[in-house]
Amino acid sequence: MPVTTGTVFQSTETPLTVWFEAARLMTVPKNGVSATTLSRVPPISSYQTAWAVVAKLRAAMSEVDKDRLSAVVEVDECIHGGAAKGGTTLTGQDLVAAAVEHRRSGRGYGRVRLGLIVNRSAWELRLFVRAHVEPGSRVIANGLSACQSAPRGLAGHEARNESAPGPADAHELLTGVHWVFSVGERWLSGTHQGSVQPGHL
Repeated sequence: MPVTTGTVFQSTETPLTVWFEAARLMTVPKNGVSATTLSRVPPISSYQTAWAVVAKLRAAMSEVDKDRLSAVVEVDECIHGGAAKGGTTLTGQDLVAAAVEHRRSGRGYGRVRLGLIVNRSAWELRLFVRAHVEPGSRVIANGLSACQSAPRGLAGHEARNESAPGPADAHELLTGVHWVFSVGERWLSGTHQGSVQPGHL
């Protein structure tokens, strides 16, 4: 039985030296690497090979922990691709929801869940929270009515109003999710030059 059985290398026709170089390039640079960039690096030199390798390595890394977040969880959404047009429906833009788990020690953050949602309605946010947050957790969301109603019946809820007058702004009220959004946008801009189709977001 080959030593690659049961790994991402199983049944691959791509030399392992290519896989190892791709893995190194994905993990060493601060911003990671895109399939387009990887395809220009010998001995890869093929976009199809680079895309397949990157996709398999990313899938393997994402399988580490699929359990729902628990304890204290921040939830919010942001727009990728432009400013809001108003209302709860977006046209030509992508709405991304995030849930960030606070570490039980009270210091720093733990796991993160991201997902595309259709609009800002309570129903969409409720589905996202239900899918990614363990029942009984305390959910911290902003003061929007949609966010306020989203976790009802699922977990405790603490509304933090981002638009209320006072010294604290949104980044101070929901530091975890806004940090994730900031890092995510920098990664998309730096690694993919900001051009990510909705189907791949």
